[in-house]
Amino acid sequence: MSLQSASPDLPHEMSDRIIDFLWDDVAALKSCTLTCKTWYPASRYHLRRHLVVRSASELQRMATQLLSLTSRTQFSCVETLHVHEDHQCPFFHTLSFFIHSSSLPSLTTFVIYDVDWHTHRHPVPHSQFYTMLSCFKNVTTVIFKNCRVKDANELHCVARSFPQLRSTARLQSDAISKLEGSCSFDIAFRSGAQVARKPSDVVNMSFRLSGPPCPVIVTRI
Repeated sequence: MSLQSASPDLPHEMSDRIIDFLWDDVAALKSCTLTCKTWYPASRYHLRRHLVVRSASELQRMATQLLSLTSRTQFSCVETLHVHEDHQCPFFHTLSFFIHSSSLPSLTTFVIYDVDWHTHRHPVPHSQFYTMLSCFKNVTTVIFKNCRVKDANELHCVARSFPQLRSTARLQSDAISKLEGSCSFDIAFRSGAQVARKPSDVVNMSFRLSGPPCPVIVTRI
């Protein structure tokens, strides 16, 4: 029995749920859109909402597509940009020079994977890089996953480049000492996440060195 004829027997909710697990696999999602009509809406939904970049060549190809008005409409609904740093050919430090905010008007979340600024394996961005990031005025969340830094200020420079995150504050010294080590970490900067009751305290980050995520108290600048 072909998949086309078998698909109606599978509840839409179940097939949609299965496709949800493919949210960051562009090739698989594109295949799903061509498989059958019932798979198309969920697959197209993720293709429109998430954009994944894994190499400098992908970044350059995307930049070329964004120059086309026809292609640009495909990216107008993108809400989350996933950037996987390439250890062999680092490109994250050039990202904002290739992708302009006007090309991704609905973007609210940056997710950055595998950046290593602790051993200087990856170039630290130029100051103009942060200036270009400031054009993304709708971004409210920046997430670092499996990253390493030598100086926690590098994280602040990235997160606070975005206008909505400029009031996100400084990590406390105990958190900084944990971040500025050889261990990789996950950390998320989010705007407007009120937490502690002290006037000077907010929680706008989740933080993990190992084990489950735990909150980090930060002090408003």
